[in-house]
Amino acid sequence: PYFFDKRNVHFRVAPDKYVYLESYNNTVHSGYQFTIETIKGTRLIKKLKAETVTWLPEKRKWELKNFSQRSWDEEGKETLSYGQQADTTLNMYPKDFESNYMLYETLTNPELKATVDEKRMRGSDDLLTYVIESYLRLTYPFAILILTVIGVVLSARKSRGGTGLQIALGFGLAFIYILFFIISRSIANAGSMNPLLACWLPNIVFTGIGVVLYKTVPR
Repeated sequence: PYFFDKRNVHFRVAPDKYVYLESYNNTVHSGYQFTIETIKGTRLIKKLKAETVTWLPEKRKWELKNFSQRSWDEEGKETLSYGQQADTTLNMYPKDFESNYMLYETLTNPELKATVDEKRMRGSDDLLTYVIESYLRLTYPFAILILTVIGVVLSARKSRGGTGLQIALGFGLAFIYILFFIISRSIANAGSMNPLLACWLPNIVFTGIGVVLYKTVPR
């Protein structure tokens, strides 16, 4: 028996074309109960349904089997046609149905940007995950700079007890930053806050902490 890797798949393959598959099997690269709709404005002008759609690697096309197509002209007149088999080219590939768990962490910045643009065009459900990753990559250099400055400020503090307290305080602040970073990412993924603000919030808060330490810690 086949084990379906994806069920109830929806995405956009072109500005005016939307695809739906009831299920997809990565082993045989076939989708079942396939539908593609062409919509202009708010008007449905074409709808194609096929029992199966299968990837043909040698042709780099999809094979439709047992399909029907309905189309409507501007006056609303309907045309209906049927077919048993046909090949078609779509902006849809087997890789789109593969597991993408933690995939965003393996992408280079240009690849991540291209993926975000493609997922935004398709209206993908996991778009937010990739957008957040792109925001976080911008925050990393600033985080390093902010924590370095805080470390320098703490190390400049004169203490009778030696440097142990400063080191412990530095590690404590670093731990709090990491915890804050994890929480802010979770908030961004949950959509409870603007993702850009959530990603930058740890840096904003620790910039304030750095300023306070600089002005108050005796040197």
